[in-house]
Amino acid sequence: ALPISSPAMPPLANDPSIVLTGGASGGIAGEGNNAGIFANGGPQSITARAITLQGGAAGLGNFAGISTGANQNITVGSGGINLTGGGGPLSDNAASIDQYGALGTSQTIVVNSGGSIVMQGGSSAQSNVGVGGHGSRAHLASEFGSQTITFTSGGQLQLIGGSVGSRNRALIYAGAGPSQNIVGADMISLQGGASGGITGEGNFASIYAGSGDQTIAVGAGGITISGGSGGAADRNNYADIYQAGLVGTSQTVTVSGGG
Repeated sequence: ALPISSPAMPPLANDPSIVLTGGASGGIAGEGNNAGIFANGGPQSITARAITLQGGAAGLGNFAGISTGANQNITVGSGGINLTGGGGPLSDNAASIDQYGALGTSQTIVVNSGGSIVMQGGSSAQSNVGVGGHGSRAHLASEFGSQTITFTSGGQLQLIGGSVGSRNRALIYAGAGPSQNIVGADMISLQGGASGGITGEGNFASIYAGSGDQTIAVGAGGITISGGSGGAADRNNYADIYQAGLVGTSQTVTVSGGG
């Protein structure tokens, strides 16, 4: 008998990274061709050199996501975290890291070795997509728990709003939790979207604390916030750091000089 053989498989790249990419086409409402790491009930702990999430190039609901309904701990190295919303003629091709546990839970993100967090809203063309999970957004959120993002060796935090359609935003969000703390980056940059956006559904870039205290501490590179652009009909492509907490809560922003 003839020997059975198969072509040799190429070796895997020696790169301890996580890359999730939503489907390039297809998908319908509630049944997208998504890529994800999900922990519905228990705590989630993820460690990698880098995490890259890319929303789908087209289609509907073809998101890339990491989420849990309990405590979330994510640690990355020099490759940092990159979240990029998708495109196409429809919408909902998001790139998101979400913690939706109850009050008293937490989201903790640690960036080591000079890594950065870069979030780019998408370019999907559909407008008036509605609230909730819609839009080809880049999203890093703790819905009900505290949120802490720590850069241990510098690095950059960049948020860039999307374009074309609506709700293609870049957003770091702490909802009903008691605190949002973002500390240790060399610089923070927020840039509103270049086009698109409608009233209530902008392609904005924002760091938002909905209920509790907000603390931002950055190094000598400082903080740059630039509103977006577009045509006369484009709306809400703003950029901001916003604390919307109750009476008795606070916002503290500190820029430390070098040398």
